Amino acid sequence: MVEHHLAHAASAFHPSGFDEAAVLVVDGSGDGVSATLAHGTADGLTVLRPFSQSLGWFYETVAEHLGLGNWTSSGKLMGLAGYGNPDGYTLDFLTARAGGSSRRS
Repeated sequence: MVEHHLAHAASAFHPSGFDEAAVLVVDGSGDGVSATLAHGTADGLTVLRPFSQSLGWFYETVAEHLGLGNWTSSGKLMGLAGYGNPDGYTLDFLTARAGGSSRRS
């Protein structure tokens, strides 16, 4: 059996065409891990660091809030994200400042 995040990393790295790359996998939780940083080379993938805190759970909560369904719906949001137009939205509670910092209004 292949570990959940290692399977994700392999499916991204191996067909990528890169000889070497950093591979970041982030999801809700797979095999008890929420994110994994790996190093891919021609010899394979080496997991550098697994993370247990989950940005994926936040993503799933957003999908539910948007009415896309229960916790299994985050894949729909991920698929739709590529069709979005970020210029069409404003975050009126967050203002960008020079140097990349931000502040709440």
